[in-house]
Amino acid sequence: NGHAGLGKYFPLTCKALSTNSTSQNIHAHVLKCRKCPQRTKEELAFLKSEKLKSPRLVPGWRKTFFERVWKRLHPDLDLDGQAKK
Repeated sequence: NGHAGLGKYFPLTCKALSTNSTSQNIHAHVLKCRKCPQRTKEELAFLKSEKLKSPRLVPGWRKTFFERVWKRLHPDLDLDGQAKK
């Protein structure tokens, strides 16, 4: 398992991926990552600043978003990280 600050993090379930601290860790990692293009970092910073100006998102948005990310990353696993039957 990865540890905070070491540049690796491998959530084993969709629930672990969708926690608030995980999205903050991903954001911080992308901004510091040497392999991430500067344009992507600038766009990410812009989007975060825009988010602060926007009204609150609908309840459940984070869960829905990360379920979609999980399914794209792990098409052979269910949301609990188990092989699909």
